[in-house]
Amino acid sequence: NFVELAEAYPPLKPHVFLRQGQPALDFRDPNVQRRLTEAILHRDFNLKLALPNNRLCPAVPNRWDYVAWINEILVSSYDVSPSSIHGIDIGTGASAIYTLLGCRSHASWSMVGTVDVDATSLHWARENVALNGLQDRIEVMAVDMSQPIVQPLVAHPDIQFDFLMCNPPFYSSADEIADLAAMKEFDPNGVCTGSDNEMIIAGGEVGFVGQIVRESVQLRTRCRWYSSLLGKLSSVREIVELVRSEKINNYVIGEITQGRTKRWAIAWSFGDARLPDGVGRPASLALKTLVPPSNTFAHRLASPMPPSEALGIVYGIAASISELELYVCAPALAFTATAKRNTWSRAARREQARRMSTDGEPTANAPIALQARISLKTTGDGGSAPPTVQIKWTIGQDRALYESFCSHFARKVDERARQPADHLA
Repeated sequence: NFVELAEAYPPLKPHVFLRQGQPALDFRDPNVQRRLTEAILHRDFNLKLALPNNRLCPAVPNRWDYVAWINEILVSSYDVSPSSIHGIDIGTGASAIYTLLGCRSHASWSMVGTVDVDATSLHWARENVALNGLQDRIEVMAVDMSQPIVQPLVAHPDIQFDFLMCNPPFYSSADEIADLAAMKEFDPNGVCTGSDNEMIIAGGEVGFVGQIVRESVQLRTRCRWYSSLLGKLSSVREIVELVRSEKINNYVIGEITQGRTKRWAIAWSFGDARLPDGVGRPASLALKTLVPPSNTFAHRLASPMPPSEALGIVYGIAASISELELYVCAPALAFTATAKRNTWSRAARREQARRMSTDGEPTANAPIALQARISLKTTGDGGSAPPTVQIKWTIGQDRALYESFCSHFARKVDERARQPADHLA
């Protein structure tokens, strides 16, 4: 509501007018865009912004969506939220918008934002950080093209970073911008105020983000989650192909839509935290072949039964698996299963017997090989329909191990469900 926004930020008031009886703004005027950005930042985030006229004025809603997606990834990655989160924004720009939004909205965050080549953007980025009193939590780092793109990971070897984000220059040349404008890729009601170095780079976004992927392969777990925005669907396809070719099997895709503008985000990790499908597998048909495999397995029981009886079967199967640690969650129809190794398949049991004859018992300090949240889903119809067992993968590096566990569980559930009730007792 532009009227309410202008009440909260009076400098916007002169730009609000009525169009067909509705409050409107002229988005073709760069001054209007700046006042609108200032108003949203002031009202919703208690942030101030100072920019020269020749630097990109960021649209806040889609920037905020990216920050929120990163936070969703982090929340899903930790059982207990850490007291401090360390992030990186590659190419933070004159506004330093991602570092400002991230640190203002999350008290536990601190960030490093990089600025390359451009002394003007470097000056204004530091000015905006100081203007908002966030110097103790945001570092603006000057870098040059001879250094790795992910230079903060090299410059701060003592910091374990939790995430890296990037809104890359989308275009490879001014000609590409002109061609896309002619094809109406730009919103005809908007205007672009960005400088060339903010929008153009050799190789475009695919070249830039591709280099981040290749550098991440060398640095691996120095950062828990690497990520970037992408402006074109064709770029998503190329980056996913690169991620897969580099044998990175833990990645997620996000889809960000504001008005008629659609952007995509990709994040990848060398760690073992597996994210919920809702975070990283958009339902868009255009992404069907690009999204990662599902981290959720669902199996419906063969026949209807009360939830308590079904839970008894499911929990009993889990309890019968050797060395599987179980922890009952809230709500009561769910529990977590943790395994240090495969103990459920015949091949694994044979291998276990062979190793025990030569090496003795495995160490109790072995890392987690698989963790999954097992829950029972009912239809709420009083038990007339069979309940469904759901197994969500939360920790692990080996998808084949997870799929083996799910197959074993489904087979055992069917076997138990077919047995007479007195036999189960």
